[in-house]
Amino acid sequence: MGCRNQLSKMLLGVTLTVAATGCTSFRFAEGSGGAPKALKSTENMARLSGGQFEMGAHAGDPHEFPPHQVTVDGFYLDKLEVTNKDYQRCVKAETCGAQAGVDEAWLETETLPAVGVTWYGAQSYCRWVGKRLPTEAEWEYAARRPDGRTYPWGEASKKEVYQYANLRGDADGADRLSDVVGYEKGHSDDGISQMAGNAAEWVSDWFSSTYYEESPAANPKGPDVSTGRRSVRGGSWSSTPYNARANARDSEDPNRATNAIGFRCAKD
Repeated sequence: MGCRNQLSKMLLGVTLTVAATGCTSFRFAEGSGGAPKALKSTENMARLSGGQFEMGAHAGDPHEFPPHQVTVDGFYLDKLEVTNKDYQRCVKAETCGAQAGVDEAWLETETLPAVGVTWYGAQSYCRWVGKRLPTEAEWEYAARRPDGRTYPWGEASKKEVYQYANLRGDADGADRLSDVVGYEKGHSDDGISQMAGNAAEWVSDWFSSTYYEESPAANPKGPDVSTGRRSVRGGSWSSTPYNARANARDSEDPNRATNAIGFRCAKD
């Protein structure tokens, strides 16, 4: 995928390009600097009990079909997206690669989500803090609990959605990336912030548009072999409400860093 190619529809909803310096094509070796204990703690994570839910959509894009029953084991999930401040600690520890394709002003704001991170950078960070990326099934389970809702907070009309999430345009009070602790009305019932909008989020799975046709019923982890793209969830600051649905799916080259994709970590 060229560095100036259009980003996927769900993440941006409009055409956006990134300079060549915003793309990476290498993986990062892990360094030896240990993560602070506070980052390894589960204190700022939601503890989600295991359960069964309907994953997928009855009305949506083709790769969201078919809807199917999935069971996931209990796990922890970060209440907040990983911030610039915490990701930069990993960079300084020589474990994570530098952020790319992001305005300097964004990087200087410690409380913004850490975007401009490849899938490998996100994976390295989560491992550094003794955690991991959530699976696609875990992510959707957390976003739709407890009743199979459309958005993490519940239901809303297209106009009302902007009261709950940072999406395309400035009707929500922000025209770009915003602080990870904002939009409290949009929190899930488990207190998880901004699973819709702001920064879209890497998850662990390889992406396949037909995976739901063959997905196992218990703890699916995505295709066993590389498909060349990793799954991305949640929509971004430039997504439409449709593409910020809790069951909406997208994907990206895992080597690519964009100003729309961040991440949060999970833990068993």
